[in-house]
Amino acid sequence: MSEPAALLLALTITQTPKLVRRARSSDLPRGMTFLLEVAAGDVAALKRACQKTGRSESSLREAAGFFIEQVLLARNTDSYRVLGARTDTPSGDVRRHMALLLKWLHPDVAARNETQSIDRSVFANRITLAWEDLKTKERRKAYDLSKPTQSVLRHPNASPRRQKDTVQRALGKRRYRFNQSKPRQRKSVRPVFFRVERQGLLNWLFRLLRGYR
Repeated sequence: MSEPAALLLALTITQTPKLVRRARSSDLPRGMTFLLEVAAGDVAALKRACQKTGRSESSLREAAGFFIEQVLLARNTDSYRVLGARTDTPSGDVRRHMALLLKWLHPDVAARNETQSIDRSVFANRITLAWEDLKTKERRKAYDLSKPTQSVLRHPNASPRRQKDTVQRALGKRRYRFNQSKPRQRKSVRPVFFRVERQGLLNWLFRLLRGYR
């Protein structure tokens, strides 16, 4: 049975676009293959999706396409995410996702969606480049080694300032502990001044008493 989690999330994001930012920085949900099949206009997938969600085919394809544009093809996403995959996704599924995305971009498929208003062919180059990174075991291994570690860059859309703070935390906490140490208390000069003033007063009284002798 197909997992509808990704498609349900796509429907939610379509209704609440402010959730896009959170979706971009989160792991991809299960059921990405099913979502891509819906976006590509697969007849069997659309039929099952309508039964599972009670939505029309046009609304489902629109939601799936919006999810692809805003989450998978967002700026600075890595090749895995562009293809709707994870680092542990089997190679066969990665190939399947690439084919479905290219089918989604095909003008004949896009024309079936009445709400289509933009030329999605501009995404074809990103999809083909991502596939070139992951098409073989050797290239996939080389790409994995070239990727920044997740402990340094938590997600590719992080701002430079956030990335810098994350890098500092990853390198160690010595600087953080030093900055968080208690500030050194300033010694008050009042007691010293008071002692000097008191000593001068005693000397003055001593000299005064000697004068009366």
